Amino acid sequence: MGRIYLNFKRPDDNPLWIGVKVYVKKGVSGEYELKKQVSTVTVSVKLDTGGIDDSQTIIPFDVSTLYGSFPSAGSFWIEDELISYTSIDDIDDEFEGCTRGGNASAHADTEYCQLKGTYTPFISFNDSDIGSTWYIKIVSMNIAGVVSALGDATAHTVVLV
Repeated sequence: MGRIYLNFKRPDDNPLWIGVKVYVKKGVSGEYELKKQVSTVTVSVKLDTGGIDDSQTIIPFDVSTLYGSFPSAGSFWIEDELISYTSIDDIDDEFEGCTRGGNASAHADTEYCQLKGTYTPFISFNDSDIGSTWYIKIVSMNIAGVVSALGDATAHTVVLV
């Protein structure tokens, strides 16, 4: 698809937060460059303890990690798998009636369900980038334009396929 989808939320301790800046370093010896600035959060929730296998049609989530709100029925992404659901059980905290996408696979409990909406922030890459490794850092930005220190941000490693 040539896209890397971004998942982030507003920090709990920063009421002046308005978005993030996304930096990318192409390869180990590259320099971090600003790739995108985003002020839209992604509705998301982390999978519950134990994760899921590749055929589950009921997908439990950790409600303590919920950011935003999911509609009563819809679709979400876990990595590159699109999953549609028919309802949400608010008592057991799980998506029900799930139809697994063409990339159905097991997912660890460290992964997030990201609402498929009209806009999920992403950065693009070209065919010439396939096979390379990108290091991505996302830093918070407040209303005054002040950003968190790039050096303090966690680097996420992505091998482009």
